[in-house]
Amino acid sequence: MKGYWHIVALSASIAVISVILGKNLFLFVFLWLVFLYLNQRLKIIPFLLSICSFLFFLVYLPAINLVADTSSEITSQNLILGKIIEYPAIQSNKIEFILEEMDSEEKIMVLYFPQNDEIKTEEASHIRYGGFCTVKGELELPQSARNPGEFDYREFLLTKGITKQVVVNDLTQIECEGASFWHRFFSLRIQLIRQAQENISDYSAAWVSALVLGDDSLIDDHVIKLFQDWGLSHILAISGLHIGIVVGIIYLLLIKSNVMTKEKSELIILFFLPVYAVLAGGEPSVLRACSMVLLLLVLRRLKINVSALDIISIVFIVLLLSNPYLIYHIGFQFSFIVTFGIILSRNWLSSVSSRTYQLLIISFISQMIILPIQFNYFSIFQPLSILVNLVIVPYFSLFVIPFMFFLLLFSFLPNSILQSFDAVFVGIHLRVIGVVEWIDEILYYPLYLSDLPVWFFVLYYLTLHTALFFVEKGCLKEALTGFISVSLLIIGYAAIPYFSDDGSVTMLDIGQGDAFIIELPYRKGVFMIDAGAKFSFEDMQPSPSVYQRIIKPYLRANGIHHIDALFLTHEDIDHMGSVEFMLDAGIVGAVYVSDYFDISTSLLNKMEDNNIPIYRLTAGELITIGDQSFTVLGPSKDRRKSNENSLVLHAEIGGKSWLFTGDISKTEELEIINDYRLNADIIKIAHHGSDTSSDPLFLESLQSEVAFIPVGENNAYGHPSSEVIHRLEELGVRVFRTDQHGAVQYNFSNKDGYFQTFLGN
Repeated sequence: MKGYWHIVALSASIAVISVILGKNLFLFVFLWLVFLYLNQRLKIIPFLLSICSFLFFLVYLPAINLVADTSSEITSQNLILGKIIEYPAIQSNKIEFILEEMDSEEKIMVLYFPQNDEIKTEEASHIRYGGFCTVKGELELPQSARNPGEFDYREFLLTKGITKQVVVNDLTQIECEGASFWHRFFSLRIQLIRQAQENISDYSAAWVSALVLGDDSLIDDHVIKLFQDWGLSHILAISGLHIGIVVGIIYLLLIKSNVMTKEKSELIILFFLPVYAVLAGGEPSVLRACSMVLLLLVLRRLKINVSALDIISIVFIVLLLSNPYLIYHIGFQFSFIVTFGIILSRNWLSSVSSRTYQLLIISFISQMIILPIQFNYFSIFQPLSILVNLVIVPYFSLFVIPFMFFLLLFSFLPNSILQSFDAVFVGIHLRVIGVVEWIDEILYYPLYLSDLPVWFFVLYYLTLHTALFFVEKGCLKEALTGFISVSLLIIGYAAIPYFSDDGSVTMLDIGQGDAFIIELPYRKGVFMIDAGAKFSFEDMQPSPSVYQRIIKPYLRANGIHHIDALFLTHEDIDHMGSVEFMLDAGIVGAVYVSDYFDISTSLLNKMEDNNIPIYRLTAGELITIGDQSFTVLGPSKDRRKSNENSLVLHAEIGGKSWLFTGDISKTEELEIINDYRLNADIIKIAHHGSDTSSDPLFLESLQSEVAFIPVGENNAYGHPSSEVIHRLEELGVRVFRTDQHGAVQYNFSNKDGYFQTFLGN
């Protein structure tokens, strides 16, 4: 089997793809293997083993849709007995751990959020890895996504094999005792993090925790987002580079100092690396790197020479056998794909003598080989991130990561010396991060792609492989043509909306609030009517959660960089609370409000700072933005209340007439039908379906076919009113509600269209 393990691993990988896509690719695998066998590039035993590998993993690996079907039934259960199978995440504002139920062996997520005070470590000291627990609470299904592009928490848990969750109200509802052998190492990890916080600055301690111990929770959220947007997140994941540094440190301390022989030092490494894998958080990238080094050392001691390609293939198969749910882990996918790509590029790397140049090549290959997968997960790619990676990756590899190990290992040094080293790092690192922030501010020109089809992946990797092949052969002209082809493929796919006659109107599900997005064909215009937010009843300040979790992901998933016009119906937070966050993001072209909209000084200043014009609209006015016209129907006078002063818009979109009503009351509704001869195929029901709106005469006169009601699930206001729903039913109006249907879209081409609900109800 020597030299053929990568064929077995590739067969297993195709089984992974089959399971994820829900398509059986056996015929493809069989023909591929037959081709290799007939061309004498594969012997009979590897041929048969590869077939078995594909068939075995096709059955062995879990399909998420099947797990979802089995998790649909929830029975009330007040007492749950089980064992903690992953190290619990205990933070000041949350406790989270996975419990394996004793009888069913089902994985359950247990969550606790304190109501008032922060969680103290000693309060949760009984919750330990490997402990047996009794948890009081009712099982429930985790929250699923309700909008396109939104993070799906339920699906995320299913990729870990977790089908249910229980949220406890008090720590007394969690009783645990005992712990596993490995708990002490997880505890040591926590102690090391605390030691770093005590001996060095909080800033340096955060980077030590992330880059040495695999805990990035202490790093500022802004920096995490910055690294995600610029394709630098892999730097924060402990990988082969970190393991190489650990091995190098052990060799330096034991061999170079003549403490031990090379053979004895390798034994120390064999025992220490599994411990470090636990200390570093046990993430798949760590397991992959540690397993490869351990396997290499074991085979070397057995005097068995195996290629790096065979080693990574064997480790891939073993890790999949140990935990089949790893196929859905982003870190697992990225780690193996990047390592596989680097190994395949070994000839190019070996032809370069400069270590720095090699790091640049590795950075380039790493970025390019995960690009389509990065699009599918994060919907964003910065074309300039390749250049940024070429600088930042060597900086972290040669300076930051080794320095973090140094700060942790030598934390016993006198404070004066340690603080001097700390100050040097902080001074340099703040400037480097500042440069990345400057680039983000000045050169932020991202591409947004999502849900890439299979043909894109195939074409991309074939083109990339061809380009890299020509690089290794020294055919630079052909290689350049290949890389240009890769770029054109990405740009061409991103440009599809600008050549498509498809358009849409989307009612986002933001809970108790309004947010409508209108996309015209050929991307001739993107408009938004309202952008609500959640808020705290204590200070009445809008939360960024709706923008961060719903609006921004939707825009990115649909390749939208810019909102040409943002219409704000009135001043309530549930209609305009996300505006300030959208202004900060620089995605709004202009804001339109009524004559009686009372804009705050702070919001007005923010618009002026970002050079965003604000236009006031008058009843009876017809405005045209690009190819889209809107007729302003209200407010006709100042009624001195925000709801009654709502901006009312009428428009023809996708062959249908639309009426957007804000939160007007029955008085304004009757005034509108008295002032205008009006029909509306689709109406946005005013004030979330409250009975203060939707007058029977108003609804009857519109002769609407469809009604949209943006309303929060189980809201405290009792919206929508049963009387309003009854009126609509009597008129034969088809009703779409965000509390029941999630986001609702009207997709159209020319004048033909159809309605689609995100939850499929």
